[in-house]
Amino acid sequence: MLSKAIEEVRHGLGLLAKMGHIYHLHPGVSYALPEWPKILFHITSAPNGRVVNSIWEALELGYGWWPTLQEAQNKEGVRAQFMGRGGVGDRALPMLADGGPLGPRPEGPRIPNDNREIIDEWKRRAKGQAGAGSGP
Repeated sequence: MLSKAIEEVRHGLGLLAKMGHIYHLHPGVSYALPEWPKILFHITSAPNGRVVNSIWEALELGYGWWPTLQEAQNKEGVRAQFMGRGGVGDRALPMLADGGPLGPRPEGPRIPNDNREIIDEWKRRAKGQAGAGSGP
């Protein structure tokens, strides 16, 4: 009869857990359960922390909420780096290989400018300045 009563209590606790109210029967042995409410941190929305009452509330808050401010800052730095601000470009952007939605250029491919004369002039001037200062 006692085991039937415990089974009914477990069934009721399972129903409550489905509705977001997590309770458990304590069998006499200590084991770790997630403790709610928790304080979670967000780099801009809650740098001083915010009390979050359940995992469902934490999921509703969205991305960027972490157990410590240091972890939130670190994750934000990694996110910013992969957005292209730290030298790593966003590889999720599409590339238009055929000239874009309007098709290829009507005038054909662009020919790069011929800058050999400018480069040669710059080299001559650079040699002239280096030779001018090295005389007796």
